[in-house]
Amino acid sequence: MTRQEIADIYGDELLFLDPEKFDACIIGVATRCGLPPSVVYDRARIANMFIDEGMTFEEADEYISYNIEGAYVGENTPLIMEGV
Repeated sequence: MTRQEIADIYGDELLFLDPEKFDACIIGVATRCGLPPSVVYDRARIANMFIDEGMTFEEADEYISYNIEGAYVGENTPLIMEGV
């Protein structure tokens, strides 16, 4: 799903990671009881994007942990999914 497709379905209250290059890492939208829906990103896709831009795996992992997973911006904070 693209950023625009998600916004068309769920409205403007969703938050997205910026810049829009992260859109390729979107895997869907999660709904939770009593909370607004949140955009869900695939952690491996984000890591691979950073690796393709020149980071090592360790640098990408640390950046994601600290700057993305560690950032709470309210109930609409995007979710990061890690597959097993």
